Amino acid sequence: MSDSVALTCLNACFKCFLQYRSCGQSGAGSAQSECVDGFHRCHKQALVERLKAKPLVSFAGGDGQSRETAVKIVGAANSLEGVPAEDFWIRRKHPGWRKRNRRLVNDGGVYDVIVYDTPNGPQTLWFDIREFYVKNGDAEYRLLAPK
Repeated sequence: MSDSVALTCLNACFKCFLQYRSCGQSGAGSAQSECVDGFHRCHKQALVERLKAKPLVSFAGGDGQSRETAVKIVGAANSLEGVPAEDFWIRRKHPGWRKRNRRLVNDGGVYDVIVYDTPNGPQTLWFDIREFYVKNGDAEYRLLAPK
């Protein structure tokens, strides 16, 4: 499975997981099997809709070692797609690295600058997030709903 398809599947799962969790908490007698069936139907529909809607999330740019070589998140509709894409990229490129902290840099571009704990000590990586970052007047925020 390509990285883009895996990310699309992950996001479809997230939406449906929230629905599944809510269903499972309803307390109905045969709710478990009904919730599982509903999750599978939701996931299939959400994945098909997302694949039809727009291009898949992918990566461009460099290795993330600096602003100039930032990993560019391409095709994310919002932070629910963009932030997991960052995590997905790091798991693929640097298994075992653990996120320590994240900060937003909005200066000549929009970047997530993330410090990871690695076997060789802390490592900072830059992600170009301008495609899914939204500015609303003076208040800046990451959109949590599709554009």
